[in-house]
Amino acid sequence: MTMVLEPSRLPMSQTDIDHLFTSAVGYAVNRGTYATEGVFDALDVDGRLLSPDAARNLAAFIDDAAMGVNRPRWMALARRLETGEHDPSCVLSVNAIDRRILFFSAFRYDIESDDPSMPLLWERWCHDYPRVVYGRDRWNLLSARDLVWANLIPLDEPLDGIQSVGGRVEPVDGRWVRLFRMLRDGRGDE
Repeated sequence: MTMVLEPSRLPMSQTDIDHLFTSAVGYAVNRGTYATEGVFDALDVDGRLLSPDAARNLAAFIDDAAMGVNRPRWMALARRLETGEHDPSCVLSVNAIDRRILFFSAFRYDIESDDPSMPLLWERWCHDYPRVVYGRDRWNLLSARDLVWANLIPLDEPLDGIQSVGGRVEPVDGRWVRLFRMLRDGRGDE
């Protein structure tokens, strides 16, 4: 029997779910923007999908990192992560808006990483999760812009309408270029 999923449900691997939530929290933990609310909402709905190890590690990270006005809410979330039951279904059910915020937050966190596997992970996610990456809200174009603004794209790479920023410098390497081209050119857009 084939499993039919609603358009709002997104099956993912356990590794991808753990990474997505960990990176999104890393970005949102001390921000006062829509990203924080979107990540809170996503964790309220789907935090049970984190593996037990990832949930414990994320709770410990929150304990160390959370501060400011949202600290009580982060701490309550950390306690739920430590004591919650794991749901092995690995299907995100959070609404499309918060899901895009979750991916957007994780992306912004990951582009700051020195881990050379990050561009490859996001290239795979462009193929695996095109409903999120290539949507009507232009997530892909905003993310391409973020790569330019983070000085991860060579100065001679055509931007083709992606907003530039003054003071760009040549990146150390070109590891993000292939992903940039995928995002810029809308590959996978259906």
